[in-house]
Amino acid sequence: VPYTQDSLVGYDSLWYKETVREEIGKHLQEEDLLPGGRPITIKSAGIIVQDNPREAVRIALPINEETAYQTKKVVAWGYWIGVGTSAESVFSKNKDNIKTAVSTVAGITNPIAGLAIGAVTDLIIPSGENIDPVRYAITDSQNRDLFMNGQAYYHYDSGFGKGGSGKFTQPKMCQGVYYVCMYNENIHYRIDVTVKAVAVIEITDYQDVEYDRVKVTPRYVTLNKKRMVVNTSQIRVPAE
Repeated sequence: VPYTQDSLVGYDSLWYKETVREEIGKHLQEEDLLPGGRPITIKSAGIIVQDNPREAVRIALPINEETAYQTKKVVAWGYWIGVGTSAESVFSKNKDNIKTAVSTVAGITNPIAGLAIGAVTDLIIPSGENIDPVRYAITDSQNRDLFMNGQAYYHYDSGFGKGGSGKFTQPKMCQGVYYVCMYNENIHYRIDVTVKAVAVIEITDYQDVEYDRVKVTPRYVTLNKKRMVVNTSQIRVPAE
């Protein structure tokens, strides 16, 4: 029975250039989310009925960006809260403490950024008997509205005292808009609260690199062949 069969007789090599985008480096960059740092006055809880002892500070995180040769991604952000007129001077003490802690982390100089990436574990907050505490919570826009109306609300972080700090590193918490909601429980006096927030952005740079590549293709020829087909059968014969 005739048949055909492909037989390998050699290889063909094709040389060509391939351009590949490769990462060339990463670095961190901090961004102040609340520049200025002016204290916020929160009204008292009980003297004037019309006064609302609640305030909310809006924090809009930078949007992640990706271009052909660079990506920017928020990897962490942190906040700091201090009560009293001297809160700004108290916060400045953190700057001295962070210099050694983040000396090896390029691009990080703000204490809150250092807290966000884990270079420092705690920040100094105001202290003193003449400082009233504030109740605070980190919420989204929907729960911010509930908070401002005195209704039950959900929060991502909270605290009560003369100040506080915290950080977020979960990817889902590193995009969007959040609010620092604050409540003054003092029924006689207003309080001044300073709120600071800093985002840490990871910047990755890329470049095009050209490589020499080779594509090897096998070469076949078709051979005409024949093979024998044997048909077998069985018959019964008498045995003596």
